[in-house]
Amino acid sequence: MEAAAGAGGAVMGIEEIDAAFGSVPHAIIGAVAANQFMPARQTMDIDFAIAQRDVDLATEALHAAGWRLQHELVVRPPLAGVTWQSADDQPVDVIIVPGRWGEAVVDSAMANRADGLPMASLPHLVILKMIAGRATDAGDITRMLGHQDALTLEAVRTLARRVLQESELADLDQLIELGRLEYGQPPVGRGPWSSKNNNGPRSPGSLER
Repeated sequence: MEAAAGAGGAVMGIEEIDAAFGSVPHAIIGAVAANQFMPARQTMDIDFAIAQRDVDLATEALHAAGWRLQHELVVRPPLAGVTWQSADDQPVDVIIVPGRWGEAVVDSAMANRADGLPMASLPHLVILKMIAGRATDAGDITRMLGHQDALTLEAVRTLARRVLQESELADLDQLIELGRLEYGQPPVGRGPWSSKNNNGPRSPGSLER
């Protein structure tokens, strides 16, 4: 079985790759998950996230499934990651997310299934892409958020206030506005980052505890 881009940007064979994690909580991230919230783009990449608490369990499960550990990924702290080779020679990136945030990412995905697959929720996916900070990630964020309603945007901003740094919150506002321009939507203005009930943004590293 060779994973390949299918209709609508889905990845053929992802069910078998997903099954290798067994009972270990995990989340599908990257373009496969982003396609749930935006016009699909074709992808050959299969990306997963696990919580730091589950690294040993995931390693054991993937080895048991015949996977081979390849190399560490270069990602922005506090994230870490490794590339695996699946039993059928498909490269799969596994991102390790620290602390309570990592647990929330995977636990919410396990309860948020699409066609049986544990997809990262929109707020968690946006924050992961904000931290990754690549041009492709910025483009995905604009397309995922540009057509969302105010309630959905506030859910994203609520998580962002807990995780991102102040400069990243401003960047997120700009990406939302760019996305709304792309979809022909009216601007929503800057997000309410400051409030009496907000103690200020925390850096991602603070979530490791």
